Amino acid sequence: MSTTHLIAELLVIGIGAACWLALAIAAALGYKLEYGVPRLDAAYLILLSAVAYVLGIVVDRLARSLLNPIEDSQRRKIFGALSAAEVESLERYVLTHSEPLARQIQYNRSRLRICRAWLINTLLILVAYLAWYWRTRVASLDLTLLFT
Repeated sequence: MSTTHLIAELLVIGIGAACWLALAIAAALGYKLEYGVPRLDAAYLILLSAVAYVLGIVVDRLARSLLNPIEDSQRRKIFGALSAAEVESLERYVLTHSEPLARQIQYNRSRLRICRAWLINTLLILVAYLAWYWRTRVASLDLTLLFT
């Protein structure tokens, strides 16, 4: 895998993390999006890309550590009694002796990394959105009218 692919993966992951982080901050501050999202200059987009990249690294590591036990149990079902070192040795053999299979393995790793991280991102976006919605919409309603 080239460095460009890895950077692109981490940016895709980090953009999701930036979304839930922005929603969480908006919820904490009670910020309402009444007039839409403000326009961003190129300098802000570059800064946002850098922040998204770093957030992508953090969320990728978090997702890997949270979902690793599930992946390990699936790996044991597939490879049976082989040790982790033996599985790595088999994978290394395939990577060095078959270019089409090596490309497929690298593609699957990339897809797995993005899907694993977006599972976490989706859950956090949902929680942050619900917190923002509660803070800006429900909490601001005058509920005393319902009880009079």
